[in-house]
Amino acid sequence: MNYKGKVTSKMINNLEDYKNQLEDGIGEMETMVDQLRAEIHDLLEKKVALEKVVEVFKNDLRNFMAKWRLWLIN
Repeated sequence: MNYKGKVTSKMINNLEDYKNQLEDGIGEMETMVDQLRAEIHDLLEKKVALEKVVEVFKNDLRNFMAKWRLWLIN
């Protein structure tokens, strides 16, 4: 193999290595995106649950304040 052939072969190998690294990086990014989606889904579920707890607390507080006002009046 002549010098030109060796250089071309080395360039092809380097490009293939680079392509493999890019594919590995893309795979890792896809995994991270999937993990982030799962985390976001979890956080949204927790947000909804927390909103329900806050609503119950507000209702309980309103009821308590109404009873307290009645107690003060009597």
